[in-house]
Amino acid sequence: KRQVISYVGYKTLELDLKNKTTLGVISLGEDTETLEEVVVVGYGVQKKVSSVGSIATAKGDDLLKIGSVNSVSEALQGQMPGVVAINSTSKPGADKASLLIRGKSTWGEAEPLVLVDGIERDFNDVDVNEIESISVLKDASATAVYGVKGANGVILLTTKRGLEQKPEISFTANFGFKQPSAAPEWSDYVTSMKQYNRAQANDGNWGAMVPESTITAWENAYATGNYGPYNDVFPEVDWWKELVKNVGYEQAYNLNVRGGTKKMSYFVSLGYLHDGDIFNTTKQEDFDPSFSYRRYNWRSNFDFNITSTTKLSFNVAGKMGYQNQPSYYENVDSPDERFFKTFFTAPSNEFPIKYSNGIWGDGLSSDQNIACLMNEGGSRNIKQHQGFYDVILNQKLDFITKGLSVEVKGAYNTSYSFLQQRHGSVESYTPYYQSELENPDLDIKDPAYNKTIVYRVDAVSYTHLTLP
Repeated sequence: KRQVISYVGYKTLELDLKNKTTLGVISLGEDTETLEEVVVVGYGVQKKVSSVGSIATAKGDDLLKIGSVNSVSEALQGQMPGVVAINSTSKPGADKASLLIRGKSTWGEAEPLVLVDGIERDFNDVDVNEIESISVLKDASATAVYGVKGANGVILLTTKRGLEQKPEISFTANFGFKQPSAAPEWSDYVTSMKQYNRAQANDGNWGAMVPESTITAWENAYATGNYGPYNDVFPEVDWWKELVKNVGYEQAYNLNVRGGTKKMSYFVSLGYLHDGDIFNTTKQEDFDPSFSYRRYNWRSNFDFNITSTTKLSFNVAGKMGYQNQPSYYENVDSPDERFFKTFFTAPSNEFPIKYSNGIWGDGLSSDQNIACLMNEGGSRNIKQHQGFYDVILNQKLDFITKGLSVEVKGAYNTSYSFLQQRHGSVESYTPYYQSELENPDLDIKDPAYNKTIVYRVDAVSYTHLTLP
């Protein structure tokens, strides 16, 4: 047995407790190396030993060890005390986490202020390979310099810069797998009908009960195997099994170069990310309905020592993102919420995915065939570009007071997005016995009743729409 004892600012002590009944006096040595580390604060940098504010830090190299995360906010989950990251979706391209520092203290907006190299910017699409460090300022003494904007805390992201060294080339590659953590389980149709009849009987709704002949027919279908997702008469669709794959894939690559001389230093980085899909979708002739996200990142940080006291820096960075998904429920307030609600509530035994003649099934419930909705409903593709450009001039004023300096910074941000939508719908048919349409008053047991299955068109349309 071993006992580990640790405390902030002191070296961790590990004790071997085997065959010991007393420990005696335990003393921890000061961790001077940790206290000498530099942390980024609101007005520059300072050593941890002299910092009185509540500040948590994380190094970029530590964030790289987390694995397959697609945004910086995701990478911060569980990495810093007092920082809460809540991720409510894993949709490719929209999976950033909501951050709270020391909980939520207001009914309004509680997101912290985020600065990237001292400029207020979104940091979620910054490549993790470009990050030198992240500091989180949590209390009033640490965030005071930012005024009311820092009321919910401040996150300072510092990107890597060049060093006085020979060129150092780094290449990283990540390949990840993702899969659902759990799958729903459903009762069979016969059990559902029997339980439904029991509930109706308890309420005395005898006329609403499912006929025993229907239950018997389904029991025979189960016994003979005459049922399934493409069966015209006895459809049974497990939407989860049909539409969700066992595993999805994601991959990320980065190539960067770092180096410099006494006069000039540089850091140049290029990155690529592809986040794949766990849904079974089929690429159509005119569009691709799959969920996916592709992102290209670039960054160039240059520092020029014009004189021994004057430094001029240029930062050029940006990203190009391509987010793709099926086009569904465009006219509702929360299309994703509506989609997943339909996904879990779509009838399993009302219609097949497709009839034997290849026509999509939709039954009596409009927009309930999720397979048709995903594959034939169209696609949405969002192209987004962001560019960040900084110029920084730093002049040391040691001749006035040692350590005094003045810095002038100019920043320019550009962004644009382009939404391309392709809407489509296909002919939807409902099956009927021929006599059901031609002679609806004829009893189904009558020998003259024609049980030939015919299909009636419900709707047909197909449109393309492109929006800037």
